[in-house]
Amino acid sequence: MTAPTSTAIRVVAAGELPAATRQAVLAAVDERGWLALGERWLRRGSPSAWESIVAAPVDAVRPVVAALARSYAVDACAIGVGGPTTRRLVVLDVDSTLIEQEVIELLAEHAGARAKVAAVTEAAMRGELDFVQSLTARVAMLAGLDVAVLEEVRRAVRLTPGARILVAVLHSCGHRVGVVSGGFHEILDPLAADLGLDHAQANRLQIEHGRLTGRVDGEIVDRAVKAAALRRWAEHVVDTTNYSSNDLQQEVRQRFGDAGEGEPVLNILSFGFARGLPRNADLVFDMRYLRNPHWDPKLKPGTGLDADVAAYVKADPAYEDSVAQIERLILTLLPRYRAEGKSYVTVAFGCTGGRHRSVHVAARVAQTLRDAGHELMVTHRNLDSAPQDGLEGKPPPASPAPGGKT
Repeated sequence: MTAPTSTAIRVVAAGELPAATRQAVLAAVDERGWLALGERWLRRGSPSAWESIVAAPVDAVRPVVAALARSYAVDACAIGVGGPTTRRLVVLDVDSTLIEQEVIELLAEHAGARAKVAAVTEAAMRGELDFVQSLTARVAMLAGLDVAVLEEVRRAVRLTPGARILVAVLHSCGHRVGVVSGGFHEILDPLAADLGLDHAQANRLQIEHGRLTGRVDGEIVDRAVKAAALRRWAEHVVDTTNYSSNDLQQEVRQRFGDAGEGEPVLNILSFGFARGLPRNADLVFDMRYLRNPHWDPKLKPGTGLDADVAAYVKADPAYEDSVAQIERLILTLLPRYRAEGKSYVTVAFGCTGGRHRSVHVAARVAQTLRDAGHELMVTHRNLDSAPQDGLEGKPPPASPAPGGKT
């Protein structure tokens, strides 16, 4: 199946998206010779969402969008246009996820039983009770509460910061949002209506004569009920019980075409070994064999992005041949990573402090890969860290002075 040749760049901001950010996106498109096919607001105000359609393959656009998102502190994504549907179903939990609190604890507060409810919750976390037993025991402690308490709890519920923005933006992009909860419809339903959620599944409290009975009305929402809700709401259901990771990738490709296909997102990273190895790096190259500019007082304050530091590193006799071999290795491996279905590839270059040698080599390799037609992101993890002699080990021996003395 052919991947879409047009891409939607979608940018999201907590407030009104600044004109400068939109212009930066359009400038990045223009710099790469991509044709801008149009733009539109998906949502104005706070939060806001804006979209630009460009005539370029999604795999080329994604790393550019990721770099822009970091630079302008916004959320952004690139989505193929014209291929299989890009509509998604996003399902969230409610307590301590969509909202900050645990609803049953708020209810138990009114019943004077919050400590007891918390103790049952802890027992369930230790595996001493299953969810149905735990919920039944906790709800029993609410017996006799006046239904007026429900309104007080509704007013006490606080959305997790960013939750309203998340739902609004997902809707603006055409996705559906649902929640499954071991909590209660009496609290969830007004919240779901306020957010405009597409689906909601929760328990119902039994009420008689204006008071809670201490029982759940109907089926308890446990793991099996949540799974059944997902199946009802989903357009595609895949049983992955016996799938390997490769089987799942193949299934996704068959169903959704371009998902998992194309060039992996490539990230070139510089870092300092003294500040810890990077997580999830696919390739790590140790550049500490090169001369260290840190010990030159004139170069120490600078970074590998400065011309004088770069010249110092490049003057090392081992520099050119070794870095060229690294570049050839990466260019050899990238097509193989793609054939294996990797979605992300991180190539990391480390030196002691992460400010000089690794930064320069990462910048050079990134340019070589761009010249070879690869779109990528560059991250200098420790570039802004203060230089510290204690991290750099011992300085190199001084060069012999005239007469053979040092």
